[in-house]
Amino acid sequence: MLLLKEHTQEDIFLSFKNFIENNQFPVYKMVSITTNGTPAMIDHLNGFVAKCRENDSFSDFLNYHCMIYQQALFSKMLNIKKIMEVAIKITCSICAKSLQRRLLHSYLNNNDADHSELLLHTNIRWLSRGKFLQRF
Repeated sequence: MLLLKEHTQEDIFLSFKNFIENNQFPVYKMVSITTNGTPAMIDHLNGFVAKCRENDSFSDFLNYHCMIYQQALFSKMLNIKKIMEVAIKITCSICAKSLQRRLLHSYLNNNDADHSELLLHTNIRWLSRGKFLQRF
């Protein structure tokens, strides 16, 4: 983990470069960099990505802006209403009956599953759909 104390583009780049040199990170294997939207990161002349592109030790790489926002936009474009309806119906039917819930819990524990319980879905947070489907 790299803690950044500096605030300027040059300081951020130098801290990152020192980190990869000290840890012998093979920069030539890097294929992409994902940053947030601050000018210190994405400015095409002086930003962190521009400093990496100018440096000869970095190979050609792709750069992305805020993967979380891209995932949120993609999830809005992707119509998963039918999938969610079926998954929620199955989950609710299992959770509504204590015998089925205990049987599922026992089955998951016997098969060394990553999770031992089903999560109920809520529409309060946009990330909860993805977590719910992944666990389902």
